[in-house]
Amino acid sequence: MRKIDLTGTWSLKSTDGKIQTEIELPGDVLTALIAAKIIPHPYKGRNELEVQWVNQLDWVLEKDIEIEESFENLQTFYAEVLDTVARVEVNSQEIGRSDNMFIPARFPLDKALKKGSNKICIYLDSPEKTACDRAEDYPYPVPTTSAPVASPHRNFLRKVPCHAGWDWGPCLMTSGVYRKLELNFSDTRLENIHTDLQAEGEEWTVRVRGEIISAKDQESELIMSLAGCELRETTDLTEGLQSFDKTLTIKSPSLWWPNGEGEQKLYPLKISVGDSEKTLNIGFRTIEVINQEDETGLSMYFRVNGRDIFAKGANWIPTDALPAGQDQAKVQNLLESASKVHMNMLRVWGGGQYESEEFYELCDQLGLLVWQDFMFACSLYPTNSEFLDSVDREVRSQIPRLKNHACLALFCGNNEDVGALTWYEESRKNRDLYIIDYDRLNQGVIAKAVKELAPGHTWWPSSPSGGENDYSDCWHDDTRGDMHYWSVWHEGKPFESFYDILPRFCSEFGFQSFPAFNTVKEYAPEEEWNVTSPVMMHHQKNLKGNEIIISTLSRYFRFPQKFTDFLYLSQVQQAWAIQTAVEYWRANRPSCMGALYWQLNDNWPVASWASIDYTGAWKLLHYGAARFFAPLHIAGWVKDGKITIAAMNDKDHSVKARAVLNYRNFKGEIIQTLTRDLDLEPRSSKQFYSTDLPEESKRQHEFLEMKMEWETGTTSNVLLFDVPRMCTLEAAEISMRGRESQNNTTRTIELTTDKPAFYLYLTCPEGGSFSDNGFHLMPGEIKVVDYTPGNETEGKLEEVELTHLRQSY
Repeated sequence: MRKIDLTGTWSLKSTDGKIQTEIELPGDVLTALIAAKIIPHPYKGRNELEVQWVNQLDWVLEKDIEIEESFENLQTFYAEVLDTVARVEVNSQEIGRSDNMFIPARFPLDKALKKGSNKICIYLDSPEKTACDRAEDYPYPVPTTSAPVASPHRNFLRKVPCHAGWDWGPCLMTSGVYRKLELNFSDTRLENIHTDLQAEGEEWTVRVRGEIISAKDQESELIMSLAGCELRETTDLTEGLQSFDKTLTIKSPSLWWPNGEGEQKLYPLKISVGDSEKTLNIGFRTIEVINQEDETGLSMYFRVNGRDIFAKGANWIPTDALPAGQDQAKVQNLLESASKVHMNMLRVWGGGQYESEEFYELCDQLGLLVWQDFMFACSLYPTNSEFLDSVDREVRSQIPRLKNHACLALFCGNNEDVGALTWYEESRKNRDLYIIDYDRLNQGVIAKAVKELAPGHTWWPSSPSGGENDYSDCWHDDTRGDMHYWSVWHEGKPFESFYDILPRFCSEFGFQSFPAFNTVKEYAPEEEWNVTSPVMMHHQKNLKGNEIIISTLSRYFRFPQKFTDFLYLSQVQQAWAIQTAVEYWRANRPSCMGALYWQLNDNWPVASWASIDYTGAWKLLHYGAARFFAPLHIAGWVKDGKITIAAMNDKDHSVKARAVLNYRNFKGEIIQTLTRDLDLEPRSSKQFYSTDLPEESKRQHEFLEMKMEWETGTTSNVLLFDVPRMCTLEAAEISMRGRESQNNTTRTIELTTDKPAFYLYLTCPEGGSFSDNGFHLMPGEIKVVDYTPGNETEGKLEEVELTHLRQSY
């Protein structure tokens, strides 16, 4: 197959003739206007408000190309992502239209291309105007959620939903062309290749299905090879489209395992016919989603290669609100950051996008299971034939490529669309109408396609859900299926409310914090360094977000001294909230078998639920996840006047360990030490110690240090007996000493303290990263941390700044 790459510089014009500049493809209109200094960057200050007029314009992209020879074979224009309402012309001849960015645009050129000079034009209609026109023409209202800055009627477009604004993201309703953009010339073309794996003992059957498009009647050879097995067949192709369905048998392949369970072995499946070839990486594994009725309700957990896995992870959103900013390096950094903190699952959330092949390939390589939503979120949707036909083509184009990946664990119909049936006055008044519409789309189109094309994968109707045909309130039901638990954030319940529920699988829960100070400085000038300033409020898309952060902070902590302390304490608070939930739920395995917090990443610099901010900086939550998601962990909690201590072992073998419980005062003196020998069964949690809470007079002056030691490692944790603002924390003196590192890119730091220092936080004004952060340091310990300086610094020790909980007030 011959390809002509169309990426690079194109001309960009508004169709009203008032704006003309250049655009780099792959890329989007807003990014081009920023580069041309026609608009300010929407991430700075409150500039988002200054660029909303762009949503209303239609655009045309133009490029002249030279063709040096004539082509008699298949000629196609291919845009992997065409966003969104578009038509394409070659030499003034229309070759195709698209209004669904989730369907790759492949248009036959139909002799429109000629030898010599050719002009290609891509017309992009305003998505906002199109959505409003469609909503106005629809026979009844179809409501959707809004945001502080929002584009209306996003549910009438098959476009990234959060482009229209969300409660963590800006409204940047841009258009453009992303990922691959090319002209293809071939005698044959392979399309929609998908595989189904079936294990029978040590032998695996691999069913390979796909389509071949031939330019003419011809004889060709179909060749497949996988793990030492090869198939060769001579085939008579007819002009047009034909399907194939072949089987390969593989004996005793190495298995693919999730992160922390074993190796991520992948085998290349190579397929060729004529001048077309494809390569897929196959991981041999079985994945079952276990939904069984029991004494509590309906279980939900993932069984991989026969092992029951506790899912540890987070929710994934698009990495940038400007599609041009979604580069591969950013994706790789985020996925590697998830892997490093023992995550084994990410949920690709339904208000974003089906991610790139590179994303899923990295998840395959890193052992990150993917809970895959289809791109429907927090809305009701139209169900006219045009919309349903478009969705049918969308999901049938996405399912084959997604199911090929070893990481793909589950297909889910949508995010919170069942809940949305109760959110709007229209649907509450005429519930039957909207439920019928919901089923037409979710069951009649999406579920049907999954069950036809991916029979070996689990279909889950919605998130949260109690299973098929369940339209109950799974936001507050912890007995069946997956749950979204938002009562702590949205309802203002205390962190201790996490102890009142035991979700079978919690696929969303979260608490917000501000990003790192280095990130805040990128969007807020110094005069705005106040959490209630206009810019800081603008970079908070949840209507009561900063109010909730502040009010919760006053409940748990003493008020901070300065702005940077406020940012720091918000991150301590967030880490504490999520740790509270995860540790309790892990300790109650197998009643609960999954915790995916909201959210892993941001799509612009903002106060949010993310554990990694827009710049890639880890918040204290992400550092904390490395501890509370660790396969061997110790934790404690206070409930109903009782202290309970538990040990967790996610490994596939038993572990002999010793727990050391030190009751300390805040000077660091050990008042009492208890030890317990533990025999931890594989894949289990053990609540091994319970006692009454100390008498009230001691609760503000003592705490419990918990350690667990085993043959190859140690871990530690702390438990306060009262909220931090009531505790008599001591002013610790931290000593920091640099140590030469053999690695020229890092510096090694040794830390000691004379008194307990809680949530010890290392920062550098010039950026950089630390191997650990937000940890607790006890007297007599030496904590070793590696520091990787930012690009603009030499990494001198004096550049590193320290703070801890007592120092923040």
